[in-house]
Amino acid sequence: MKALQTTALLLLTAWLVPLHEARGATPSSGQVHTLENVAASVRPPGPPVWEFTRNGKKILVLGTISYLPRDMALDVAQIIQGITTAQAIVSPPGLVVGDNIGFFRGLMLWPGIRKNRLNSDGRTLRDVLSPTLYSKWERAESRYGPPSSSDRLHPAYAAFELFEAAAQQARLDPDPSTISLVRSTARKHGLEEFDARLHLPIDNPKQAVRDFRIAATDDVQCLQQTLERIDTFLKEAKPLGDAWATGDVGSLEMWANDRSSMEYCWSTLTNQEIARQQGIAELHEAIDDRWMEEMAKALASHDTVFTAMSLREMFEVDGIGAKLRRSGFDMGSPD
Repeated sequence: MKALQTTALLLLTAWLVPLHEARGATPSSGQVHTLENVAASVRPPGPPVWEFTRNGKKILVLGTISYLPRDMALDVAQIIQGITTAQAIVSPPGLVVGDNIGFFRGLMLWPGIRKNRLNSDGRTLRDVLSPTLYSKWERAESRYGPPSSSDRLHPAYAAFELFEAAAQQARLDPDPSTISLVRSTARKHGLEEFDARLHLPIDNPKQAVRDFRIAATDDVQCLQQTLERIDTFLKEAKPLGDAWATGDVGSLEMWANDRSSMEYCWSTLTNQEIARQQGIAELHEAIDDRWMEEMAKALASHDTVFTAMSLREMFEVDGIGAKLRRSGFDMGSPD
């Protein structure tokens, strides 16, 4: 089954809303190694916009990357031009759980599920991980400084705490400033908006909390995968930010096709489990189908539509970009 990796963050929140709550606490200086400043340099032409065309219809797609250097200055002329030439915008593929709240955020807000984030019977990570993996965790915790209470969390959520602490320390933000630009520009020019997210109502949230389970093997594998990839992820943040900010299409396509890059497995597992409870076996397929249906509606009444989606979604063999191509669209690289 397709890994819900680069779209995982989009599955958690509303269209064009910050993807993660900011962490208030910062690690003490005695626990943290100083990381290199990851501010990206900027040169034109700016983040690229791809084109999908078929029978006189055009879809303009801003390819996005989560977690880029903070406060990047960008040349957004190409993005604004794309939006202003369109007659409508379609939201990125995503998931809305219950009352427009991402379920992972719900993990933090619903009192009943907070307990589910902890290992049972008071166990710690030392109790549930192998000695080798726990040693790796200790080294990473010392370096990046997540809260000490994370030692009591399930491995997948300990991975989340570790990643968030590392991203904060490296001054990485989950979404670039271009995200809010899309909707504000579209509304300024009176574009019709189409919500293409999959809406998943939860009739009985308390029961959903009680039934929430993640398989132990997936739980541990998520932390192991995060520990294996987090250092490389942080090292690549600046060059990736440069490539995105300057429209380096070749580098971006190479990155999007790299199977060994960072996956946000904690959100993937969370979304898959709550979808399974609601009778959806293939969540990503359901999300993609919803997006394709809404895009078809938008194109039925408009010749040019603007949207945004993760670069991986555009380039994966079973992503939305591939599905558009299989349905007859030609994909054009940015100039």
